[in-house]
Amino acid sequence: MPRSLLTAQLKKQAEEEKGKNIKPIAFSLESINAQWDCPLFSRIPPEVRSLIFEYALNDYEDMTKVYEDATCYKRPDCLAPRRQDTELLRTCKRVYTEAWYIPLASAEHSFYLAWATRSPPMVTTVWKMQRALNALHASHVEPNIEHVRVFAQLCELEGGGGLMKIMDMKYFHPKVVTITIRHTDWWGWEDDRPLHFGEKWVNDCSFPESMRELRLAFESLERKKVSVDQVAEQAITKWEFKRKDGVICLRRDEMRPNQLDYYVATVTWRPVVKDSASVLPAEVIDSQAPERRKRKIAKPLDAEVEARLISDLDTVTLLALRNAKVPKDAPADEVRRLLRHL
Repeated sequence: MPRSLLTAQLKKQAEEEKGKNIKPIAFSLESINAQWDCPLFSRIPPEVRSLIFEYALNDYEDMTKVYEDATCYKRPDCLAPRRQDTELLRTCKRVYTEAWYIPLASAEHSFYLAWATRSPPMVTTVWKMQRALNALHASHVEPNIEHVRVFAQLCELEGGGGLMKIMDMKYFHPKVVTITIRHTDWWGWEDDRPLHFGEKWVNDCSFPESMRELRLAFESLERKKVSVDQVAEQAITKWEFKRKDGVICLRRDEMRPNQLDYYVATVTWRPVVKDSASVLPAEVIDSQAPERRKRKIAKPLDAEVEARLISDLDTVTLLALRNAKVPKDAPADEVRRLLRHL
């Protein structure tokens, strides 16, 4: 079959699939055994039972399918695809009826705004997720999804509306959104250029009203720790995000511990809401007036050009490294310090 014809057929099939919903199995009430002699249903309240089901259906990394090392998507906390064991839903009709939607609501959903070569083979797409959300809504279920992660290549994040396509999905109610910029997602990472992050997407994007926390994780190699910290510190002062209801999200910065040879600085923004259920202390809320004030215009983030090891030389001789007793795995700052003491 000619490649062009095959491509056309695949596109047509994908378009047809977009219009279909994922529907749960519909059992008649008469066919469902209430099982009042079972303590799970007769003694345990529905709210506690739901927590039990969530725990049993929680997703995890499938370590039998670990990603290859030579990929852009294998990272310290993303070593393998995530999976869920759903055997519980096949035990009886009552369990299925109560818990069929939990795998979608409790899972950590990951989207990739990146080229195909920098994404895992199987990824969640907007139209696949929308089909599932449509099915939940048709069944009168509106779950708050616990955690959504977006791995974003900067050329995709800054150059288009990919992020807004995710955030604009119908019936989409995430509690926590994490946007991760990986080492290979930065502009010019192949040439080891200074870190740069454009600001237009910050000014254009708004997040669902359900969002209680936005995390932006800046990631690069350990030797670029100083640059990562510079960009993170600039984000704290230059960037504010907003929800669709106009509420401004203020940052709460935090650092994650180093893992492997990566360094990650995570800055967190939380919404400021003037009510008793606010997630921020009263003194912080009172300092922000009015509640839906105009968000300040974001500015680009730029790390300073990193200093050379000794002077303006692009290389250092092996003899100099040996004389300075530089360890093979020493980060750039330590190498610079040892060389300066020669």
